[in-house]
Amino acid sequence: MLTLDEKPDESFALFYENGKIRIDHSPSASVETIILMQRCFNRMIEQVVGRVHRSPVHPPMSEATAAAISVVPMTIQPVASPIPAVAADASPQEVIPPEKRRWLSDAIEDWRINGGTKFSDHSWRFSYEASFRVFREIVGDTRRDFTHKDGTIQPGMLDIEMHRLTRSHIEAYFQGLRRLPPNQGSNTKNTEAHERIRQGIETKAKWPSLTSVEKKLVHVAPFITYASLKEWIKPEVLSEMKLSVQAASANLIKAEKQSPKKKGAVALSDAELKSMFEQPAFLNGAMFAPWCYWVPQICLYQGARVSESSGLHTDDIITIGGVPCMSFISDDANDEDEPDGQAPKKARGQKVVLARTSEEYRRVKNKASRRVVPIHPKLIERGFMDFVELVRSYSRWSGPLFLGLRWDDKMMFGRKPARFMKALIQQAGFYELRRKVPHSLRSNFHQCLKNTMLDSNLQKQLLGHSTGDMKDSNYNETDQGPAFPFAEVLPYLQKMDFGIDIPNWSEVKRLGAIARADGTLKRPVSSA
Repeated sequence: MLTLDEKPDESFALFYENGKIRIDHSPSASVETIILMQRCFNRMIEQVVGRVHRSPVHPPMSEATAAAISVVPMTIQPVASPIPAVAADASPQEVIPPEKRRWLSDAIEDWRINGGTKFSDHSWRFSYEASFRVFREIVGDTRRDFTHKDGTIQPGMLDIEMHRLTRSHIEAYFQGLRRLPPNQGSNTKNTEAHERIRQGIETKAKWPSLTSVEKKLVHVAPFITYASLKEWIKPEVLSEMKLSVQAASANLIKAEKQSPKKKGAVALSDAELKSMFEQPAFLNGAMFAPWCYWVPQICLYQGARVSESSGLHTDDIITIGGVPCMSFISDDANDEDEPDGQAPKKARGQKVVLARTSEEYRRVKNKASRRVVPIHPKLIERGFMDFVELVRSYSRWSGPLFLGLRWDDKMMFGRKPARFMKALIQQAGFYELRRKVPHSLRSNFHQCLKNTMLDSNLQKQLLGHSTGDMKDSNYNETDQGPAFPFAEVLPYLQKMDFGIDIPNWSEVKRLGAIARADGTLKRPVSSA
């Protein structure tokens, strides 16, 4: 039993023993905690009654009784919420046919399956799910138990019937998004939106970015359109959602025009590149693990994303017409620090890939998702091909080029390299959130490439961007992937020099052997 000294501010306990039930809760428990306690109590009673059903003496529980136990309506109190109270609908109560009565949570699942908006479970889990959870928590006014697809039950979840949504709910959602504190890397899944907003106001937390507000509205807008076509909601709800999206977009555009800083990652200066690569932390990491040496350089000299560079396999290094080349699997997802919208966009009808392992990812990707580019002469000069042959000698089968990296279904093999590169930038003293980040190396490559005066379409192909030319997308395929004039491009790559001075791979291996022998070798630096 909980004693007074042991009780946290928000706690309760239910005890069932020999047919007796005892309830205990902390004296300072909030209304939300008491309501949750009631939900758990009702669930326990349901389980007790369910056991009694085995006995023929007791009749089975009626549907009305079961419904009363499983759903307890609870209107959100406006006083406790920092969001403006939703105005009550003064119009006469409309009679809604049973086939059009549905809960918001069920309607969202229907839209995911039948709405025509195609995205992977990966995209839903890491992007859309949070937007819809916040939407449901802000506009919801009833707590009910919800059964997920995997059979797990979420008790006391905030929800609302679709036919009761009004313009005021969308207004409250928009206002709530503008006050919702950012996650800041913490897991907020178990804290409802109203509570997050209240805590944010009390602690004077940083307000969300205009980009975040617009993104969440844009996520939910197609669902509202779908619900309107299904006649689950009033036309005014769709109209208000369109107005909210327009207002959020206008606010973002205005802020971007007023901001002196360019949105997204920017290229590093020559001095910043030198301080990033020529510091002791880079050399120590290179001596500890080969990926610390090669992945940052591939990002810089090949213009690849971190996840693309770290995901290379031994059979991705090929020779075409006597020219050593890399075959990249173009990455659909953003890098960890890459701003939304800079990852390559999928063409209409292109299958969205969800992969749980690197092997599955490589299998489902087709040749059109690849780009084959010549290896920069500077990488060859520093011993890259010797390193590749060394890794190939470990096995007769193709495998990851960089050992020691774990697969992650969001960043693929790129999480550890991205954090290592971020830590290098931080230690060099010029890190800026979303501006001067690992993805900046790709911007450096792009800028340096433009200075070579290479044909613009070939520049786009090197970067993995669409050229917009039908012949490039439909008639320019080879067995290795999209055709490319490898030998002709090499002289332009030779002109690209970033001015960094680091030892060759053979020298790094020699220094690493000495450091291991005398015990001075340390683990690579990593950002939080």
